[in-house]
Amino acid sequence: MKKNLLNIVTGLLITFGILGLTELGLYIAGIKTIQQTEDPFVGYASSSPLYVPHTAPDGNKLMVMAPGKRSWFNKQVFLRSKPEGCLRIFTLGGSTTYGRPYNDSTSFSRWLREYLPAADSSKHWEVVNAGGISYASYRIAELMKELVQYQPDLFIVYTGHNEFLEERTYRKVASIPDLVRETSSLLGKTRLYTTMQRGYQKIKGDRKKKLRKKYHMTGEVKTLLDNSFGPASYHRDDSLRTKVLQHYRYSLQRIVQTAKNAGVKVILCTTPANIKDCSPFKSQYTKGLSQNSRNRLTLLLKEGKTLEQQGLLNEALERYNQAIKLDTQYAELLYRTGKVLLKLERFQEASVMLNRALNEDICPLRALPEMSSIVLETGKQMQIPVVDFKAFLEEKISRNHKHAIPGSDEFLDHVHPTIESNRLLALEIIRKMVTKGIVTSGPQWGEALIQQIKTQVEAGIDSSSHGLALHNLAKVLNWAGKYEDAAHIAERAIGLLPSHLQALTSYQYVGTAKERSGKTEEAIVLYRRALALDSNNPETNRLLGKSLAWSRQYAEAERRLQTSLKYGQEEDIEILWDLGMIQLQQQNFLKAVAWFERAVNKEPGNPRIHFYLAEALYLAGRSTEASGEYLRTMQLNPKDAEAHAALGQILLERGQRSEAIKYFSRALQLNPQIQRARQGLAAALANQNKPFLEKRN
Repeated sequence: MKKNLLNIVTGLLITFGILGLTELGLYIAGIKTIQQTEDPFVGYASSSPLYVPHTAPDGNKLMVMAPGKRSWFNKQVFLRSKPEGCLRIFTLGGSTTYGRPYNDSTSFSRWLREYLPAADSSKHWEVVNAGGISYASYRIAELMKELVQYQPDLFIVYTGHNEFLEERTYRKVASIPDLVRETSSLLGKTRLYTTMQRGYQKIKGDRKKKLRKKYHMTGEVKTLLDNSFGPASYHRDDSLRTKVLQHYRYSLQRIVQTAKNAGVKVILCTTPANIKDCSPFKSQYTKGLSQNSRNRLTLLLKEGKTLEQQGLLNEALERYNQAIKLDTQYAELLYRTGKVLLKLERFQEASVMLNRALNEDICPLRALPEMSSIVLETGKQMQIPVVDFKAFLEEKISRNHKHAIPGSDEFLDHVHPTIESNRLLALEIIRKMVTKGIVTSGPQWGEALIQQIKTQVEAGIDSSSHGLALHNLAKVLNWAGKYEDAAHIAERAIGLLPSHLQALTSYQYVGTAKERSGKTEEAIVLYRRALALDSNNPETNRLLGKSLAWSRQYAEAERRLQTSLKYGQEEDIEILWDLGMIQLQQQNFLKAVAWFERAVNKEPGNPRIHFYLAEALYLAGRSTEASGEYLRTMQLNPKDAEAHAALGQILLERGQRSEAIKYFSRALQLNPQIQRARQGLAAALANQNKPFLEKRN
C-alpha cells in the first residue's frame, strides 16, 4: 500500500516537473498566454498604438501620444528608455482617470505627480496618465499589451463606469457555463495550454473559428449614446447585464495577469458614484405591468413629487410606497423614495433605496453596486492591493453627516469626482503604496506639507479652467439625456467663460431650457450670443430660426433655417417642416407646398407632413391634390381626426354631402372637439356647401 502511494506521488512529481520545465521553456521561447493576447468575449476589428516614437530637437528618444488618439487621451510624453532610478507609473481607466470634466491638470494622476516626490524623495517618480474617455475595462486590458513594453513599475487602475457604454453582442462564448469558463480562464494563464489550443485550432481550421466567433469592436469607442437616441436606446436585459459583469471580472483578471507576467505591480481601485444627487438616467416598468397599473404609478409619482415640493414629506412617502407596491423596479420611483427618506433622516432606509435606484437604472452610466465587490474579490484572489475608494468616501461622509451616501459634495456629476475627491484618491493610493513598500515616506511627509501642495496646485487652476470644465460637464450631462441639469451647469460655465468656442453648446443648452419654460425672447438673446462665436453653426441657426418663427420674425427665421440647411451634414426634416410652416403663417401657400414636398420626399411615412402638405395644397386652391394627401394621411394614421374633417370639407364643397357627413362623423368619433368637423357637419346637415373654414396657425 505504502509502495503504491509512493509510486503515485513520485509519478505526480515527475509529471508536474515535466510540465513545469515545459512551461519554463515556452516562457523562455517568448510564448504568450491566451489571457495576455485574447478576450473570449469580444475581438477588435482594428487597433493602433497609443504612443509612437519621436526624436526631440535635443536628440532625446521619446514616446509621444499618437495624433489619432488625442480626442480620447491627455497628451503625455515620456522617454523611450526609462532613466536610471526612475519609477514609472501608468494610471489607467476612463474619463475619471483622464480628469474629466477638466483634464490631467486636476486628475488624481496630477495629484500623484505632485505628492509622490514630497512623500518619498529617494526616487525619481514618473506618472503617465493613460486614462481614455469612455474606455471600459476590456479596452484597458487590450491597451495593457502595449503599455507593458514601456518598462512600467506600477499600474494604477480605476475602471467600472463605462462597461455598458458600447454595444456588445455576446455570442457562443457567453453561454458557456461558469465552471467551464473559469477552468478555461485558469488554463489560459499557462503557455502549455495556449500552445496546445492553438495547435488544435490549426488542425480544426475554419470550423473551430466559426464556433468561437466573437463580436469585433472598432479600434476606438463608439458609444450607444453617440450613435442613437441617447438613453432611449437602452432596455432592461438581465441576461446582458450578467454577461457584462462576467466580462468585467474577466477583464480585471486579464489586466492583472498581463502586468504580473511582465513583472509589474498593480493597484486596483473601486469606483464609487453619485447616488444621492443624481437621478437615474432611464426608468422602465417591470415587464408585464398592465396599462392600468402604469397609469396608476404615473399618477402616484406625480402626486408624490407635488407633495414633496410642498414639504409634505410623509404624505409624499405614502404615495411613493403605494407606487412601489405596483412596481419594485421603476428606478425614478426608487430614487424619489430614497430622497424623501433622506430628508426624513431615515438614513439606512434611504441608502438601501438609493442603491436600488442605481441598480435598476436602465441606462447604467455609473458602476453597478456589484462592481466594487468584483474589484475587491479580484484583488483577494490574485493577491494584489486594492484601494477601496468607495469605502473611503463613505467613511469620510459619515464623519460629517448622519449618513454615508456619496453625492454632489464628492462628485461634479454622476461619476466624475471633484478636484478635492481626486486629491483624496491620490492620497489613499499613496497610503496603499506605503503599506506595500513602494513608497518609503520620509519625516517631512505630513499634513503641513500635504496642505501646502494642495494650496499651490489649486492656485494654478484659474477661472478659465473652471469654465472649460463646466462646459465639458454640461456636454456630458446633455449627452446622457439630463437636459435640465446640463442647462444649469452650462449657465454657470457661461458666467465664467462666455466667449470661448466651447461656450457655443452651453448657450444652446441654456437657450433650449429657456424656450421650454416659455421665455422665448431670452432664448433668442442666448442663441445670438452663440452665433457670435460661430455664425455658420447649423444647430444654433436651427434653434434661433425656430425661436424667431415663434416670435413671428419670419424673414430672419427663414434665413437662419436655410443657413442651417446649408451647413448641416444632411437635410434636416425638422427644418424643412419649420420652413413650410413659416410660409403657411405668411399665407405663401405655394412656397409652403414646395417645402412640405421636400419634407415628404425625405420622410414619406410621416403622416403629419402629408397632412400639412394637404393643408398647403388646399389653401393654394389645389383641392384635388389636397384630397390625395389627406387620404394618404389617413392611410398612415387612421385615427387622424383632422384629416377626416378636412377631407369632409372638400367633399362638402364639391356637393358630395352624404360622403362629407361620413367623414365629419368619423372625425367627431375620434375627437369631439374638432371645430372643423362640428361646423362642417352642421353645414352639411343644413344642406350648405360652404362650411366655415377655421383659420389655422
